Order: sequence, then C-alpha cells, then structure tokens
Amino acid sequence: MEHLDDEENITIIKDSLNNEELKVADKVADEILQKEEQEQKRLLLFVLIFVLLTLFVSFAGFSLFKIKQGSNNNIINAGAVAFSYSERTNAISMINTYPMTDEVGKKLSGIGEYFEFTISTRIESAKISNITYEITLTPIENENTLDEKYVRVYLEENGKAVLVNKNEVNSFNKLPNSNLTTRNKSSKQLYKKTVSGKTLSTYKFRMWVDEDYKVDNVSRTFKCYLYVDAY
Repeated sequence: MEHLDDEENITIIKDSLNNEELKVADKVADEILQKEEQEQKRLLLFVLIFVLLTLFVSFAGFSLFKIKQGSNNNIINAGAVAFSYSERTNAISMINTYPMTDEVGKKLSGIGEYFEFTISTRIESAKISNITYEITLTPIENENTLDEKYVRVYLEENGKAVLVNKNEVNSFNKLPNSNLTTRNKSSKQLYKKTVSGKTLSTYKFRMWVDEDYKVDNVSRTFKCYLYVDAY
C-alpha cells in the first residue's frame, strides 16, 4: 500500500471539502434562480391580470357612457352611421293610453308623447358610393297585452311625414317584416333609406292606440324597441 505523508493527506481533505462546498453552493444558486423565476412568473401573471382588468373596466365604462348618452354607432368599412337620441333608452311604451284619432296622434308633442332621434352618415372612401340604413321596431312580446292591430305608428323626417305602404299612419301589424338577420322575426321595418356623402336627419316617432279600440277595465300595455341598422 502506498503511504501518504501528512501534507498530502491535508491536500486531499481540502480538495474534498472544496468539492462539497461547491455542491452546496451550486444547490443554493439553483434554489435562488428557481425562486427568481417563480417571482418573475408571478409578476408577469400579475401584470397580465392587471392589464386584462384595466381593459375590462375601460370597456365597461365606455359601454355605460354610450348607453347614458343614447348613441349607437355602426361602422361600415370607411363609412359610418351614427344613431343618437336624448332619452335614456330606445324603448318606447304605451301604458293605459286612451284611443285617439290619427289627426290627434300625429300632433302629439308633450313630454313622453314622441321619440326624437337623429341619424348622421359619412363616407370617407372612394370605394363606397352609398350607405343604406334601416329603422326597425321590435315589440317586447312578453310584456305586451295590447294587440298590434290597435297600435298606430307615425314617423317624421326633418318635419315631414314618412310614407310607409303609401300611408302616413299605419297599424303596427301592417308594417312590412324586417329581413335583417340582426333582428328577430317579429321585427317590423319602419323606414329604409339609401344615402351618399355626409348627411344628418332628425326623426320624430309617435305611437298611439287606434280610435276603434274598445276600452275595457283591463290594463293594456304595448312596448317596443326602435333600432337603426346600417349596411
């Protein structure tokens, strides 16, 4: 057996200790790196969540703002149609309203007796020559207790009567059905118009109970939404 002197033994022990220290150091370094990576992942996840929450809050705030202002914009490539109204909602209702003649109904002008709105258009591309927009009425079927045939509707554009079925005043059930896929089957087309360039029109919509309706002791209600779609 080969004999080692004391100095050589000390050197071997030092080398052994150095190896052990290096292993411990490497282990500690790995643990530190893993912790740093985990912290970075947590920070990235937090930032991502914060960004998503910020986007959600911004979108919700914008949507709420649009509803309060009573506006609805339709973008068509390089053209646009804006539908705006001053009322808090585009829902129109008649509750316990007495029958009246068409002549009286056409002149309704008190608070809550008509719905006024504007439609503005603009075209900013040479590829688009015109824009068509359609005004539709969609009944709120689950809440209506008055038959549509007793509901009279009338629309004015810039102070002049709009003809529907060649008539100024129409019964709701006689309006043409809307073919728009964005509306349900019960939706009616009130007015459709094709325009070019920049336009601005003001509309007044009135709705009343037909004079032929026989009043009874039962409360009657008719509600509908007025929409504007562009294509």
